[in-house]
Amino acid sequence: IYTHIYVYTCIYIYTHMYIYIYTHIYIQTYTHKYVHIYVYMYIHTHIYIHVYMYLSRYIPIYKVGLGSE
Repeated sequence: IYTHIYVYTCIYIYTHMYIYIYTHIYIQTYTHKYVHIYVYMYIHTHIYIHVYMYLSRYIPIYKVGLGSE
């Protein structure tokens, strides 16, 4: 289980860094900042929710971090 946590944490971190760098270059290249912010927030929240839901299958304790339901 710990290997799953480690692997998916690395995947999440690398994906987050990739999106951050890509969107940073996108901001410098294009001037459509509002569109960029909207797309960035959408992709980021989508990935976060996806990773969170995937991890919550294996780690029920992980749900405590965001509060009780």
